[in-house]
Amino acid sequence: MKAENIVNAVLSSYINNENYDGEAVTSENIAEIEKISVLQRLSPVIFDQLYKCGKLDIGQNDYQRIKNDCIVQCMLQEKKTAFFLKIYKIFLENGIKPLCVKGIICRNLWRVPSYRTSCDEDMLVSAADFPVCEKILLENGFILVDNGNPVVSYEHKNGCRIELHKSLFQTDKFDTFNSFFENAFENPDCVMIKGTEIYTLKPNLHLLYLVFHAFKHFLAAGIGIRQLSDIALFIKKYTPDIDFVREKCGEISADGFFDAILNICKEYFGLDIDVATVDIQPLLDDIYSGGVYGGIDDERHHSSHITSSGYNKQNTIKNILFPPLSHLKSKYTYLEKYPILAPIAYISRILSYLIHGSSLTALKYGNERKKLLKLYKII
Repeated sequence: MKAENIVNAVLSSYINNENYDGEAVTSENIAEIEKISVLQRLSPVIFDQLYKCGKLDIGQNDYQRIKNDCIVQCMLQEKKTAFFLKIYKIFLENGIKPLCVKGIICRNLWRVPSYRTSCDEDMLVSAADFPVCEKILLENGFILVDNGNPVVSYEHKNGCRIELHKSLFQTDKFDTFNSFFENAFENPDCVMIKGTEIYTLKPNLHLLYLVFHAFKHFLAAGIGIRQLSDIALFIKKYTPDIDFVREKCGEISADGFFDAILNICKEYFGLDIDVATVDIQPLLDDIYSGGVYGGIDDERHHSSHITSSGYNKQNTIKNILFPPLSHLKSKYTYLEKYPILAPIAYISRILSYLIHGSSLTALKYGNERKKLLKLYKII
């Protein structure tokens, strides 16, 4: 059995709270299983399930190394979650109710929340509350690490990272998406997590956000199976209005993509739902070949300009060689302080493509992934 099929079957059994009785993981396939689990950021889930089901037959050194790595991941997540809840209580004490999305809300869907690790906590804040939120973060040891728009990121020395969203999506690329969440602060939902009230989007809007967020990444370099797992678990727990979400997805040409997600959730994650049958294997292949956000390599990352351009009906080559200045700043950090040097950054980018030939690989990735956009009637 292919390694990705084993990982998918193990994940399916975990989410459905079933015993995994498939092929064992041995010294012969452990390297590939571990690689996929790491790329999908699911190592604690996959290896705990394999161990509990007696399907982990590997050497002691590999076992101890993987076990230690998973323990460290879970302990760090527990530490970051506890600190985040402490900070969120301070927001509440100051009369502020930021809306948490993804992150802690999705972790709370899993049987063992710390198994579903998160890089950061995302919160939607109003324009009026933003200065107070920033003040609280800075007073509690956070430092500003990315003064972006519409997302501003802060990080604490203990690893807790908080991203304050002025809007849920980039206004230059996905402002249409933002229009669906204009009334997000009206009558928000509230969930209790470890004794702390956490405010968030209503279930219908939150599912819509999870799908839109996955769609945004799908249009770029790709999505991971964990995002689909989150969606399946969210639907199971909150039973949102699927027809409402599908209708809204149709307004941005994402209804075919949503149907593909639902088919995967129905086939593998126990979702009891009526949905039009679509071919899900190409999407699964894309998911497992690309990692959690399609970030398996730079070429696949660069291919996002092709798929995004296809969706936005823009010039592909132009977008690869001359992306927005904001895109360049992550690599050419001097642009933050000296934006006047943008021409030098663009020349460096073009020369890099010419020398390393990565543009050809990116084009190949992008053109293959554009076929998926056509398959799910996105373009």
